[in-house]
Amino acid sequence: MKTIQDNHLAYWEDSCLTEDFLRWCGDDKYWQHVVAEWIGSSKYQSILDVGCGTGVMYEVLRQVEYEFLENYKGMDITPRWIELCKAKGIPSFVGDSRNLVGPSGDKIPDSSYDCVLCLDILNHQVEFENTLSEALRVAKKAVLVSFFKPFETPSRIVQ
Repeated sequence: MKTIQDNHLAYWEDSCLTEDFLRWCGDDKYWQHVVAEWIGSSKYQSILDVGCGTGVMYEVLRQVEYEFLENYKGMDITPRWIELCKAKGIPSFVGDSRNLVGPSGDKIPDSSYDCVLCLDILNHQVEFENTLSEALRVAKKAVLVSFFKPFETPSRIVQ
């Protein structure tokens, strides 16, 4: 029996067209630029972007000339999105927001990043307490959480 999380990952990995994803989450959204400006003005020197998708926030941070871009790290559960990030030169790795381990498989140490982004990912989870706990654990200064739109796909159904 597949779990809701398995179905959800299968949706992103097998069913979601890249064009659709970019239409929903492309770098042309006003809120992304507001977030990038806030990050820049806060002088956060390191960022973990949990659920980075195709690397949209990295690209927006580059557009606003964020001065610590070399300390950005993206993470997503969908290998296909991470492959796309790497092809664009975006530092990223496959990982699960509910258990933050780095690309080497080691647990990310506490207070490792000035800012942890959880942008529009919690609404994709049935239970998000572990994700929030992990984000708070690895954040040194701030965790930015957002719910920008509802998520309703067949992946919410357990088969």
